[in-house]
Amino acid sequence: MKETQKHILEKEIQELEDYLRTLSESIDETDKDKKLKDLNFQLGQKFAELDEYDRAIEHFENAISFLNLLPEHQAEKAEVYYHLAKSYDRSEQDELAFNTYHQALGFDNEAINGFIYYQLGNWYFGREEWKEAVENYEKAIDCHVNTGKLSELGKNYHVMGAVYANQQMYREALQNFEKSFEWNTQTQNYSELGKSFFNLRIFLQNAMSFNNRKIYYQNLLRDSYENKQFGLAAFIYHNLGLWLHEDGQYAEALKCFEKSIQYKQENHISFELGSSYYHAGSSYEHLGEHPKAFEYHVTALFKMLDHASYDEIGMVIYFLQTSFQDIHDNKLKSEAIKLIKEAEALGYGIEIGDLDAAEEKLEAEPDDDILTPNSLAKTVEEVAEIEEQLEAQEEEEEIHTSEDKYESLKNRLPDSAEEFGLVSLQRVKHLFDAYKDAWFGKKRKKQIFEETKMEVLKSLDQLSRASSLTEDIQKKLTNWKSEIERLN
Repeated sequence: MKETQKHILEKEIQELEDYLRTLSESIDETDKDKKLKDLNFQLGQKFAELDEYDRAIEHFENAISFLNLLPEHQAEKAEVYYHLAKSYDRSEQDELAFNTYHQALGFDNEAINGFIYYQLGNWYFGREEWKEAVENYEKAIDCHVNTGKLSELGKNYHVMGAVYANQQMYREALQNFEKSFEWNTQTQNYSELGKSFFNLRIFLQNAMSFNNRKIYYQNLLRDSYENKQFGLAAFIYHNLGLWLHEDGQYAEALKCFEKSIQYKQENHISFELGSSYYHAGSSYEHLGEHPKAFEYHVTALFKMLDHASYDEIGMVIYFLQTSFQDIHDNKLKSEAIKLIKEAEALGYGIEIGDLDAAEEKLEAEPDDDILTPNSLAKTVEEVAEIEEQLEAQEEEEEIHTSEDKYESLKNRLPDSAEEFGLVSLQRVKHLFDAYKDAWFGKKRKKQIFEETKMEVLKSLDQLSRASSLTEDIQKKLTNWKSEIERLN
């Protein structure tokens, strides 16, 4: 929860507590018990939103005490017991949660029972008691159908898909995921639709090869077009784009993200719109179109802030702040700084450089001694040349000579992350150190090589995402990674 949301809740709680105090001291207040019940229930919900479950439980219990004095309001007990049980659940008081959910069911309020059965399904899910989980999700579906809460159906089919996926029952898993798509699309519950696709991706990673996953998404797309479900198509394109991006097919991935953006905008879908812009920007970056990548990241940040979608906001801000020297559009850079400051006000502080200083120097040219994209590329090329030399060297003396040159290259890097301004200084130095240790370890001591191999591969992956690298250098890094993976 961001600071602004927290402050709003705290202010609302203070106002409710002041009113509760005044009402408690009142002697002749009309409907006093009902008002005290309502106030305690509202306070319980507010404290639960703040994750202060002890305080929430205290107020829900008070609300129940006042309900006991109001015979004509007994039907409301189901909802209060339900929220009390959720607070027990969230505070890991498992036995109390389980028993209180069942107490809530005892009031026979079918509209609330659907939510209770869903929570009980989650309770069993967490304990891997799959049969009982499915039984409760199915009961939840029946209650929601009977009470007309169709927007809740997709969520239940989604988690049933996850239950079957955990048991490697692939056919049943897919059937339930697809039912969740159907209901979430029909009820325009797009946030839940996005979550369903997220878990589907995890499931398909284990259940299908890349080619079969691609075919599966293409079949989903065909069906969505036939049924004119373009909101659904937006999410299919987004997730297909993620697969293609991970496979290095950046041009094809970009087409998918652009289509996702188009359909989300045409269907007024805000959920993950910023994410689609972010991944499209990342695709442009991999294709070497740095200004376009920066523009899309600025739009991504705007959409994320506008729609309170913060999942990938840190990565977007990091890209923007580490890409300023690549960009000559000062208007766009000013917009990026304004948005980053807005994000910082919400509690997203990324410690890379001084934004105020950057804003003041937008018109200035970068200093000659700052590492530029070209000089970074040159540095990487020289390291690649050393790698080629090392492959041919067999004598210990020659290895020492190259080792010295490696150190010389590393020492050319600036001494501060602010001065570096393109990619994390620590990341690059870590790459140089780890790669050197791995290579020389292979020549000298196999154990050193084996211990650092995985760390080197991770470093190469991190460096390959640097905004300053050309497509040619990206290929060199990919070749490094392939060569290291083959070494044993």
